[in-house]
Amino acid sequence: MTGSAPKRRCLQSVGIGVTNLVFTFVGLWLIDRLGRRTLLYIGSFGYIASLGLTAWAFFTERYAIVPGCIFAFIAAHAIGQGTVIWVSSPKFSQTAIGPQARRWAALLIGSSAALLTTFFFRAWVECSNPATSPLFCGNDGVASSCG
Repeated sequence: MTGSAPKRRCLQSVGIGVTNLVFTFVGLWLIDRLGRRTLLYIGSFGYIASLGLTAWAFFTERYAIVPGCIFAFIAAHAIGQGTVIWVSSPKFSQTAIGPQARRWAALLIGSSAALLTTFFFRAWVECSNPATSPLFCGNDGVASSCG
């Protein structure tokens, strides 16, 4: 959607994996120093800022910053929500409602991922392209404020 060359797209895929790995370790290092709640706030702010900049880039047709915004989004996830889930899941699983909660979480996450991948491009085309980015940014803002 940003018009980057195929060779560059392959490098971006590798870069996303490396970014995820590096910032997951940064998050694991920070979790004992800052706590889970602080990491969740950092991750949520990173989500909103990176998705907001992505929306701005598409509205203003400044596509060159989109890959950087995606890398920032991956880093925010790895430091925040990604790390907290790695640390919290085993603790939560030991409770009486852990197995049932895991099933519900898998259902909700799987369903939302399926809906997102099914309808994103349709929304992208029907909403005159850039209008969908603020929708996803706003969705994350609402979800972050409820957590």
